[in-house]
Amino acid sequence: MSNYLEFEKPLAEIEGKAEELRALARANEEMDVEKEAAALDKKAETLLRDLYEDLSPWRKCQVARHPDRPHCKDYIETLFTEFTPLAGDRNFADDLA
Repeated sequence: MSNYLEFEKPLAEIEGKAEELRALARANEEMDVEKEAAALDKKAETLLRDLYEDLSPWRKCQVARHPDRPHCKDYIETLFTEFTPLAGDRNFADDLA
């Protein structure tokens, strides 16, 4: 997820550091930082598991409302090739009822 929730900030920092190491390695091919990056990835995976293992009700609500979660429109676009929403009255406007 590119948007991190408030309680996921430590995870974002660890993943950012791992990505910085990989960017440095790409810029300088002589550097071998794969072990350090793999260790950071393992640490991030452990932290992610710990964060989501015992969520409070409010954090569950935050995860459910995350902006990167798929919406109904995303599923419809994926499942169906031609979709016409049936809405409104016959005067080409939405019925306010």
